[in-house]
Amino acid sequence: MAPRGEDPAQVIRSCAKTRHWQACIQTLASMLVLHLVPSIYSFTAAVTACSTGCMGRGDTSFPPRCWPWGILPDTVSYNAVLSAAEHSKQWLIVFPAAVLDADIRNRSRAHEISFTAAIGISDKGGGWQLAPAAAVRHAFGQSLPGSDELDCGHWRLRAARQWQAAIHLLAKVPGADVLSFNVALGACRDALRWEVALALFSNMPEARATPDVVTFNALVSQCGEGLEWEKALCLFSQISKSSLQRDTVSYNAAISSCGAASQWQVALALLSQMAAAKLPVDEVGCSSAISACGRGQEWQKALHLLREGMPAAHVRPNAVSFNAAINACGSAGRWEDAVQLLRLMAGAACAPDMVGVNAAISACEKGRQWQVALALLSAMPSMRLIPDTVSFNAAISACEKVGRWPVALGLLVAMTEARAWPDEISFSSAISACEKGFQWQLALRLLSDMARVAVQPNAISFNAAISACEKCWEWETAIRVLTEMCDMSSSALVPDRVTFSSTISACQKGLEWQRAMCIFWGMLEEEVVPNDVSFGAAISACEASLQWQLALQLLSIMPEFRLAPNHITFNATISACEKVGLWELAFQLLRDMQTMQVTPDEISFSSAISACEKGESSLRNGRL
Repeated sequence: MAPRGEDPAQVIRSCAKTRHWQACIQTLASMLVLHLVPSIYSFTAAVTACSTGCMGRGDTSFPPRCWPWGILPDTVSYNAVLSAAEHSKQWLIVFPAAVLDADIRNRSRAHEISFTAAIGISDKGGGWQLAPAAAVRHAFGQSLPGSDELDCGHWRLRAARQWQAAIHLLAKVPGADVLSFNVALGACRDALRWEVALALFSNMPEARATPDVVTFNALVSQCGEGLEWEKALCLFSQISKSSLQRDTVSYNAAISSCGAASQWQVALALLSQMAAAKLPVDEVGCSSAISACGRGQEWQKALHLLREGMPAAHVRPNAVSFNAAINACGSAGRWEDAVQLLRLMAGAACAPDMVGVNAAISACEKGRQWQVALALLSAMPSMRLIPDTVSFNAAISACEKVGRWPVALGLLVAMTEARAWPDEISFSSAISACEKGFQWQLALRLLSDMARVAVQPNAISFNAAISACEKCWEWETAIRVLTEMCDMSSSALVPDRVTFSSTISACQKGLEWQRAMCIFWGMLEEEVVPNDVSFGAAISACEASLQWQLALQLLSIMPEFRLAPNHITFNATISACEKVGLWELAFQLLRDMQTMQVTPDEISFSSAISACEKGESSLRNGRL
């Protein structure tokens, strides 16, 4: 309550200047007790105080019962409300809707500040979800389209449609300026809507809004994020054609666009142009160029830019720069360089972060250096980093690649203890490790454990489990796992050629040629295109069971699937003929191999010779 003898309005204005929003509210409440009506200026000052004080940080003690006045808001008060909503996502939730939903008989002219602040709420995300409809109507003349978004006097905007709100608002304001368009473009960027951003840009001439360099920079960036690097460069070139000066942000956005599309040559050329234009080269542009080199498998150029190019430009590499170079080395299998860069980060007064360490572990995984990967994982706490799921997954995969299944399983257990929850990648890598170690029972146990911890198995998980069964001659179990996979209702989980090929191979090892052929024909019915491995497994199943006619049939239909018979399929078919003494067919297949430029090997000739021997033996027995 205001001290006795002081003007309440003056107290409110003083408290607003010092951001004492609680005192503002108490003074307004005291005016209610004294039957005094605050002016619109007092009301606006109180709203401003609430938007910049503790109320803007989520305090919900704002008492709605203190606002029964029939105050007619003006443009300034609505701007204050909208700006408050832009800065805060909490206090409008408890603000009385009756005040802002009152009929506005003396509506002020729509104001560009209102529009820009309103779109700013949408751009920042979440704040629009309880934005009062009357405030929008006041600023923009009428309610926005989409009655399904109106609820109890509030315009509720779903987070996924905030970019649509920005577009609707832009369409409702006559004479929107370039600032308004730029804010709307920002909303489109957050929603990854580069097509909508380009459509907005094309409408700017009609609205008589001249794009500035901020407009072009936003468009270049959005097209780059949408992997439309050619469109990004086209917009980049339009900057100078529009009599505007490109700045560092312009070049950085263009370089980043090239980086995402692996256009490393263009990225490096832009970096050189940037220096030639005497614009300050910064770590953002250099990091994007390093990333472009990495994506283009040019790890040497990435290292050169980090170690020599950046110092020459008087740019100190940051964590992003180092991480991009580590990724470049990792992609090229240069695990030693990746680990060395991680060590150099500390010497460059740039502490390694989670991204860099994970990238280095992944580089070791690709280089099959499981021990180094484990050492990096163990060293993370000393770097004040807590290993996450990505860290453990890379280490488990490193162990999987060299068949270290006991270590992989140990890491899977350690993940839970470290509260880095395993995902489908963790389990799939561990199952693959068991498969390489011929541990089919452990592989199946892990597959069943995934459901227990609410992790959805993927195709890799099932394929690894089936392959583990195939390696251990467990054909019945392999078929059961395939059946379980087919019975799962997930549309994202369907058997692929690896699934079918592994199961066919398991049946071949179990001399179950009929089941193998049933799975092969089922593969075709499911419109899964077989590869040479699929045909090789099916023909081998026929060969082991003396089904030479089927073997020949399978070999003959391979070209229908744009597959050329190879050594495996030819040798299996020759062997099928050899087992029943069909030496003429065996020699014909040898000639076919040479015709198709498949050089016969020792197995090919041995099978053909054996076929001749069996044929000769049959002739002798016939004469006797």
